[in-house]
Amino acid sequence: MSARTLVWLRHEQSGRRVPVEVPTVFGRSDAYYRYGPDDLRPERFSDEVAADLEVLNYVKLCSDAEASRVHGLLDPALPGLRDLNSTNGTFLNGERLPADPGGAGPIVGLRSRDRIRIGDQVFEVVVADVSEHEVRCRAEARRVALVAAGPEQVARGQALATFLRERKGITVLTALDWKQSIAALFHLQERADPLGLAAVVVVGEVRGLDVLLGGEPLSFGKLLPLIAGVPGRKLVGLEADGDPGLLERRFAEQAREDAALLTAPAGAARLDEPFMGSLQTSMLDQMRASVSGEGHLAGKLDTVADGLDAMIPPASNILRVDWVDGYDGALRVVFGGVRHADDHALSHSLRGGSSVFRF
Repeated sequence: MSARTLVWLRHEQSGRRVPVEVPTVFGRSDAYYRYGPDDLRPERFSDEVAADLEVLNYVKLCSDAEASRVHGLLDPALPGLRDLNSTNGTFLNGERLPADPGGAGPIVGLRSRDRIRIGDQVFEVVVADVSEHEVRCRAEARRVALVAAGPEQVARGQALATFLRERKGITVLTALDWKQSIAALFHLQERADPLGLAAVVVVGEVRGLDVLLGGEPLSFGKLLPLIAGVPGRKLVGLEADGDPGLLERRFAEQAREDAALLTAPAGAARLDEPFMGSLQTSMLDQMRASVSGEGHLAGKLDTVADGLDAMIPPASNILRVDWVDGYDGALRVVFGGVRHADDHALSHSLRGGSSVFRF
């Protein structure tokens, strides 16, 4: 059975554990790539290095005055650590890592029980080989969803709920009206994992800024705070008749950056009998979609389910968004634009594919 190497960091002062699934940067400010002419060291990074850093995860040491704005980069694929031309240095087992002016220093391999010091903060490295099956089970255990569909859209709602359960391993709650849906959203707020994924899919009708479920309207603006209260990364799917343009603009202005909205215009392909036959073979597989050399998804994505399938990988809750820029199919993807204001809470940026862990 194939295995995957997983990396965690255990913060010695608090005992908190940080999973490192993608390259991760350490420092005092998650605006580390925004250096200006007034900075003492504006030559910190080349333009190429700064652009690459924008989409990485970040461990923000916001309470440590001894931490530089940016320190080092941990790559879990090796795993290995390198200094990013930091002022105060990145230390591994008591030794300062070598630096390279204007960029990233040479990478140094990591092993379990190694100790990384950034400012006054110490992290112990944990490395373990875990089976692919176990990796997938761990990811699915952190996935929850709500599928809300009015009585006249029950078949479409059931198809989407079945797809999320069987294709994506998600625990799904269902609702037939807004009263049940709101109760389910409060349940998701208690149950969802900050490192996990929550999907909220509504099958109904759009009228301006209202969403109708079983003929009952609810202002989209009232729905957004309930969704914002759900921890973790959030995907909102609107499989609804009508023009969602006003809702998309409201979402971009008011939703946090840890949420994305998936919509399809009226007349897009619907998920009826052909969809029900795709549970074992993904809709994307049927279309033979693939990733081009530029990182964009080939093939047409026409429904909300297509977007859910493309964004949610099988064994990670870090959403796949690299295909969105440059995509020109019927599906529309809108990212929330409001940054998380809490300086000590975990937050996610879905457009960048990144997360910020604060200490």
